[in-house]
Amino acid sequence: MAIGVVSIEAIFQVVIAASPALKVFTGLHLLVFGAVQLSIFRRFGFVPMYTTRLVYYALWHVAWGWARLHLLF
Repeated sequence: MAIGVVSIEAIFQVVIAASPALKVFTGLHLLVFGAVQLSIFRRFGFVPMYTTRLVYYALWHVAWGWARLHLLF
């Protein structure tokens, strides 16, 4: 049951990824993060799990997006 919950987002992102290397990176990355997030949920509850997700989004989408723009352009 838990592996199904963890793999939902990873499977969706792998299906829409463009290249095989990106599929592997994205799939593994999201599976590991999903497992970490599930363990946080089981141990500490919803609010810490949700906070972890928001911090992840802040780091990945904001910080990495800013760095990527400066590295590529």
